Amino acid sequence: MTGAVIFISFITTALDKVFSYREGAQQWWVYSGGPDGARTVLSVIAGSMITVAGVVFSITIVVLILASSQFGPRLIRNFMNVRANQIVLGTF
Repeated sequence: MTGAVIFISFITTALDKVFSYREGAQQWWVYSGGPDGARTVLSVIAGSMITVAGVVFSITIVVLILASSQFGPRLIRNFMNVRANQIVLGTF
């Protein structure tokens, strides 16, 4: 997942250079506010993403703890061996 994120960061940086702001030509998806507004928007988005990720991880851990106390400790090992679960947790 880390390698994919690094690769995507290079792609988005290259796209940013291709679609860079030219004098008088502004795309519709470009934020037209000032730097303070952009900083506020990014802060709100980052804060909400961290909150959602924290809640999801907390709920996942609580569910695993409760299930392992009823069904045994092998449940956590079996849960983490499933490739789909690893991808979802890595995406978060």
